Amino acid sequence: YDMSRLCPDCEIPRRRLERLSKANLPSDAVDKSMSMYEFDSDEQMSALTRVMTWARSRSGALASCLLYGPPGNGKTTILYALAREFAWLNLRVRYATHTRLFDEEKRSWKGQERSPFETWLDDIDVLLLDELGGVGGGSGKWSDWYKDKSRGMIAAIYERWSSGKLAVVMTTNLTPKQIMVDLLDNNPAMLSRVKSMFGRPVEMVGRDRRIEETKERSAWDF
Repeated sequence: YDMSRLCPDCEIPRRRLERLSKANLPSDAVDKSMSMYEFDSDEQMSALTRVMTWARSRSGALASCLLYGPPGNGKTTILYALAREFAWLNLRVRYATHTRLFDEEKRSWKGQERSPFETWLDDIDVLLLDELGGVGGGSGKWSDWYKDKSRGMIAAIYERWSSGKLAVVMTTNLTPKQIMVDLLDNNPAMLSRVKSMFGRPVEMVGRDRRIEETKERSAWDF
């Protein structure tokens, strides 16, 4: 689209909101933005700045970033904020979680709906994949099917990324070692793809923001 020829007061905001609505964000993402996000390290800020620089210029290598760390320190929030920024920059973005995708895949076995993996990477410029390995994670909870499907999922993402069609920001509660050894079974091809796509993973080292938000709310409980 030639945005310079569109009405800045009506059509441009409408199209931005339409793109954001297609991102498949949950309701609690509504007020999240980069302007309110508090980075917890210089490394995190640098990595996400590279992502945003690419999004604004659309030049150079496609952006990619893997954020890891314990629950509660802002990984999902940054994906919500990035979704808004990408939509405002006229990029087609999709937010998904590992758990939700696999739950939808299992429902498709009943024949009442299509597998999400048939179309989930179609017609998007940016994938925001949350909670690789699930919310809890842990190899004891993963079946062979789960791990095999996870490898296939990552391979599909890599194929789009390596062909210059998809930027990726991914989060996980797992460490890089847990991803490679437990989830991906030390598969050399998978290791090569993940390293090529993400380079150095970014560890989230900030405080548990969920606990602090809960304390703030509980101050009003009498």
